[in-house]
Amino acid sequence: MSGTTLPEIGDVIVNHTILRVAGEGGMGVVYEVRDRLERSFALKVLRPGKAADPNIVREFKDEAVATGSIDHENVVTVLGQGEENGRYFILMEFAVRPGAQVEPGMKVYVGKGQRDHVSRFLRYLSHSELRGPAQGHLEDTVKRAVVEGEEFFVQFFNEARPVTTRLHQLELLPGVGKKLMLKILEERRKRPFKSFSDVEERTGLRNPPGAIRDRVMEELTGDERYLVFVAHKRIFEEDELLV
Repeated sequence: MSGTTLPEIGDVIVNHTILRVAGEGGMGVVYEVRDRLERSFALKVLRPGKAADPNIVREFKDEAVATGSIDHENVVTVLGQGEENGRYFILMEFAVRPGAQVEPGMKVYVGKGQRDHVSRFLRYLSHSELRGPAQGHLEDTVKRAVVEGEEFFVQFFNEARPVTTRLHQLELLPGVGKKLMLKILEERRKRPFKSFSDVEERTGLRNPPGAIRDRVMEELTGDERYLVFVAHKRIFEEDELLV
C-alpha cells in the first residue's frame, strides 16, 4: 500500500492482515484485520488526499479508534432499531468515543448527527459474530425494547398479513396456530387492539410481548426464512446503507 492508495484485501499492515471492508465514510475506511495470533481488530484508514488537511486529521484522531480489538472495551455491540418502512432490529458494532462510559443495556444514540457515546460505525453483525457477554445481554435488551415499544408492536397484531396463501405472519409467533390466528383476525375486525393486555384478554394469547420477544430472538439467532422484525445485515451491506 502506498500513501496514495487504500489497502486491499490480503495486504499486511504492521503485522495485521486485511480481511475485509467493515464500513466506509467520507473520511476513511474501516477494515477488519487479523494479527498473527488470529485475533480480530478494527483498523480505520484515512482516505488518500485527506491527510493534507490538518482539520480532517484532527477530527480523524478525535473520533476514530484506529486499532481497537473487535471485542475490546473501545468497541460496543448495539442492537439498533429503525423505523423506515416499519421498525426493525439490526445488530451493529460501533467504536466508543474516548472517555465515554457505556454499560450493558444502556441506550445510546447511533443515528446521524451528534453521537455522545459512540463515534464511528464499524460493521453490521450476525448473531454468530457476537462475542463475550454480548449474547447474554441480547435477550434482556430485546425484551425491554418490546415492552417500551408496546404501541408499535401492538400494531403488528392489527396489521399482520399473509406471508403465503398457506401461512400468515401471526403464525410465525411462537404459540400461535391456525385456530388462534383466526381468533386474532376475528377480534381485530371488531375493533383494533389497543395494548398487549387487550390482545391477551380478547384472544387468549398468553404473554403477547413474550411472543414478540421470542420471535425476534428466533430471527436474530437462527436462519429463519421469513423475517418480520429483524433486518438481515445483508440488506444493508448490499445497499451500502452505512451510517
